Amino acid sequence: MNNIAFKIVEWGTKEYLDIVKLRHEMLRKPLGLVTDKDDLEGDKTHVKIIGLNEEEVIAIAALEEINGIYKMQGVAVKDEYQNKGIGSKMIHFCENYAKQYGIKSIFCHSLLSASNFYEKLGYVDEGHYVSACGIPYIKMTKVL
Repeated sequence: MNNIAFKIVEWGTKEYLDIVKLRHEMLRKPLGLVTDKDDLEGDKTHVKIIGLNEEEVIAIAALEEINGIYKMQGVAVKDEYQNKGIGSKMIHFCENYAKQYGIKSIFCHSLLSASNFYEKLGYVDEGHYVSACGIPYIKMTKVL
């Protein structure tokens, strides 16, 4: 899996629509959520990132600047590509992108089941829990 390429995607492009589709299938559909117009409008201000295996979009993430730090969100890797290091590479790509723009810290709201993944990458559990759609998340932060 060394040939995975990561890149920034512009809102409204074909690759952006691939993000919307993968995000729906992996992150929203399992929770019974739909993507609405407000979600798509909100995407306009986010940095949208994809991981490609040749032409196939296999990983996605987004960065949102909030008061000089980035919130990393919507991180997903297609099931058949999980546990191959792609998620870690996606996170590193996001971190390096943030550093290029002078961002000193990055955080995410992690599912409890994914917190060990983020800890291995240097993220610290802040003990601040949030809930979305009845699902608990924990805030995890990393100084870059």
